[in-house]
Amino acid sequence: MRITLLYPPAAARHMEPFPMPSLSLAVLANLLRPAGHEVRIVDLDVIYHRDRGVGPLASPLLRDGAGLEGYLAGKAPRAAARRYEALEGELLELAAMGEPDLLGVTLVDHSGDLFPVRVGALLARALKARRPAKAAIGMDSISREVYRDLLRRFPPFDWAFYLNGGPAVLRLVKRLEGGKARLSHVLERRGREVRDSGMVLPPRPICDGPDYQGYPLEPYSTTLPEVLARYDCRSAAVRALLRRPSAGRELVVFYGFDTTCRAGCIFCSNATQPHLGRRSVAAIIEDLRRLKELGVTGVHFINPNFNDDYAFAEELCRRMISARLGLLWSDCANFRELDEALLMTMRRAGCVKLVLGAESCSARMLRYIRKGTTKARIKSLLEASHRVGIWNHVDLIAGMPTETDADVAETTGFLREVAPFVDAFTINPFFLHHRSPIYMDPGRYGIRLCREDKPGEWDAVAASPAAQLGFDTNRFDEVGGLAWCEKSKQMRRSMEALRDATRRCEALLDAEHLQLLMHLYRTFGHGRKDLIRRIMHSAARSFKPYNSDQPAYSASAG
Repeated sequence: MRITLLYPPAAARHMEPFPMPSLSLAVLANLLRPAGHEVRIVDLDVIYHRDRGVGPLASPLLRDGAGLEGYLAGKAPRAAARRYEALEGELLELAAMGEPDLLGVTLVDHSGDLFPVRVGALLARALKARRPAKAAIGMDSISREVYRDLLRRFPPFDWAFYLNGGPAVLRLVKRLEGGKARLSHVLERRGREVRDSGMVLPPRPICDGPDYQGYPLEPYSTTLPEVLARYDCRSAAVRALLRRPSAGRELVVFYGFDTTCRAGCIFCSNATQPHLGRRSVAAIIEDLRRLKELGVTGVHFINPNFNDDYAFAEELCRRMISARLGLLWSDCANFRELDEALLMTMRRAGCVKLVLGAESCSARMLRYIRKGTTKARIKSLLEASHRVGIWNHVDLIAGMPTETDADVAETTGFLREVAPFVDAFTINPFFLHHRSPIYMDPGRYGIRLCREDKPGEWDAVAASPAAQLGFDTNRFDEVGGLAWCEKSKQMRRSMEALRDATRRCEALLDAEHLQLLMHLYRTFGHGRKDLIRRIMHSAARSFKPYNSDQPAYSASAG
C-alpha cells in the first residue's frame, strides 16, 4: 500500500533557532516499510517556517475557521468554494504527496491549535477529490472526546488514533488491503456516526526505532553563523567566534530507545506503566550508524532517562566509543544510577548535555515523591558532571502536593549552593498525570481529587491559556492541608520563588539551546566548557526561536 505521512505546520516543536525533524513520522515509517508498504514522508512544517509568511500555507483562508469548516461540509458559497479549491491545488503541488492510498496526519505538536488540523483536512479533501484514498489523524495525548469533535468538524478524516499509534495503524492498513484485522485504539467514521474500536492491542513489547530514510533532512542542517544569527552577537566572545572558520554543518535529530523508567516517582505516569523492553545495544548502535550515513551529526535522545540501568548505559557508551560514530548527544538522566565514572564514559561517548530531574531540593519532598536520591548526592553529581565538561540542565517542579513555603525556601537555598555547577533550569508547575501513583491512590499521598467537568471539544480544551496555572492539572485538596483555592496560590508563589532563585544563579532558563550547544562543543570540546558557558550566557541574552518570525498562531486557534 502507498502511504504518505504528513507533518503539518506546528506552532512550536521546541525552543530552538531552527526546527528539527519529526521523530513520530520516522518511527511510524520504520513500522510500515518492513511490512512491505511504500512510505513517503512530507514535512510541511519546515517549508512553512522556511517561507516565513509567504506561499499557500500563509493563506488567510487557513485562518478562517468557520469558512474552512463550512467548505469541508459542502456549505460554502460558490465564490468561497472556488478560492478553497484553488488553495487545495497549491497545497497539493507544495506537498508533493504522490498518489497515496492512505494519508496519515500527525498532530504531535499541535499546541492546542487548529491550524495544523485545517491544513491536514484540506489536503485530505483535495486528495480524495482526485483519487480513491483514505485519511487518518493521530496523537496519543488527545482524548477520545476531543477526537470525536474533530471528526465531526473535519469530515475528510476517516479515522482518529488516540493511543498505540504504530501497531494500531498496521491493523488498519491490513484491513484496507482486504485482510482480517480488528481495529484498536481508533475512532472510525461510519456515515454520520463515530464508533470506537476499543483497546484491543496490548502495549508494544519494545521501543521502536526511527527510519529517517526519505525524510527531507537537508533543510534541518545548520552552520554556526546561521544559528548565532538567532542570538545576541554583540559580545566580544561571540564576535570572535563568528570570525573563526566554520567547523561545518550540524544536523541534529530526535531518537529514543526506551519508554519506561524504574524510578517510581509518585508524580510520573511511567511509575504505573508496564516496563517495556528497551532496544538492544546492538540495535541502537545500528540505528546510530544509519543516522550517521544520512548526515546526522547530533542526536537528542528523548528517553525518560539514559541511565535507567547503570550497566546498560555503560555498555551502550562503550559500544558508541568503539564504533567511533563521532555523534554528539544529549538526554535526560537520573541521580540514582550515576557516578563520576559513568559521567566520564558518557562524555567520551559524545554526551554534551544532561537534563537531570531534581524536582525539589527539599529533603522532605525528595522522600515524599520517592525520588531515590538526597541533596548531598544531587550536589556531588552536579559538581562531577560539571567537572568532566557536561552541560547540566536541572528540572524543577513547583507546587507539588504537600509542598510548603518552607520546602520552597529550602530548595532556593540549595540552588545557591549548586549554582556554580548548573548551566540551565526548567521550572514546571505540578501536573497531576492520570496514570501516576498519586492520581491512582490519592489518599496514600495526602490529597483528595476534586470533581471537575471534562471538556469534550477542542475549542473548550484550547480556550484557556496554557500559562494559567492549574488549567493543565486536575484540581485537588491536600488532606489536612490546603484546599485547591489556596493550593493554586501556593503553586504560583512556588513558581515565582523558583524563577527568582534561578535568575540569581545566573543560569539559563527553559530553552534547550541544543543546536548552539552542539556547534560549540564541536568547535571547542568538553575541556573548554568555561568558554562555552561564557558564550552561551552572552548569546542567550537575546534569542529568537525559529517560529518567532511567523504570524501569531492565536488568530487560528478557534
